[in-house]
Amino acid sequence: MKKLLLVTLAFLFIAQIAWAASLTQGVPEVRYLYPWNDNVIDLKGKDDVVFRWKNFPSPAGGRSAYRLEVFEGSGSEAIVKKELDSSSTEIYIPIRKFKGGETYTWQVKQRDRNSGKWSAALRWSFRVVVE
Repeated sequence: MKKLLLVTLAFLFIAQIAWAASLTQGVPEVRYLYPWNDNVIDLKGKDDVVFRWKNFPSPAGGRSAYRLEVFEGSGSEAIVKKELDSSSTEIYIPIRKFKGGETYTWQVKQRDRNSGKWSAALRWSFRVVVE
């Protein structure tokens, strides 16, 4: 009986640790490919600016969507905000959204299918020119 009680307590202790870890485990950040951080993009002769990211790491519950946001400077109001399906790894944004000589920041988040939570996101910056 004592042995069964000890095994049960050990199991409950381990289950509690696993449950607590699952509460604090966040949705992994998306890894960006382009435009590179601190990049300069020449808009001359282009119709669009392409944004690319990797499709891993995936959230533990599976991915349900991505969200791309582009900001003028380090502002808080997105000039572009697009929610994309879970298989997307790039999007083309028309150059009319951008002004030559300006700096922009961008980020991509992914949403966990099970929890509905969005990942945190780093912002990368780029400057556009028309030469």
